[in-house]
Amino acid sequence: MKPSPTPDSYQSSKKDPEEANTSRRASRSSSSSSTRRATSAKMGAASSSSSSSSSSASSPRPPSMTLAQAHAAIDEVTAVVRVPANAARIAAIKKQVDADPDNAMMAMFSFMPLANELMGPAMKKYGYADQENGGGLMPFLNALQEDRGDDALRDKARTLRKLVVPESMLPMVEAMYGG
Repeated sequence: MKPSPTPDSYQSSKKDPEEANTSRRASRSSSSSSTRRATSAKMGAASSSSSSSSSSASSPRPPSMTLAQAHAAIDEVTAVVRVPANAARIAAIKKQVDADPDNAMMAMFSFMPLANELMGPAMKKYGYADQENGGGLMPFLNALQEDRGDDALRDKARTLRKLVVPESMLPMVEAMYGG
């Protein structure tokens, strides 16, 4: 335990209040600026290492499909969607989403797993199964609906959207794909 200062020692250790404040500010300023410099240096090193690694590894591009492959893939997916058991599962989700059309997240969380399940074999066949290499459900669906100037493919894509997209969301989806 430290002895309490006597009045004499208190007086001798007491500094001018302004001098004490200036001294504390200078001490805080130098320690905080050195902390800022150290943090900045660490962040700079981390960002330069991550930017150099991300610049050397460009983001993967989805596979591409020929017009013939797009026709074949959309025919396969449409056939799977029309299987009565699958159509019933899709109809149940569509009904649920249409009951609460403002809840778009519910639609995504309800439909995406089913779509991955139903379209998975076609996605794999056409090179879209590997999400790490630009594949996945959304790139696959985008490739199927990409405008290639082919009216027959455009009609097939519109038919597929009507089969799987809830009625309440169809206008928005059609607008996205030029429906």
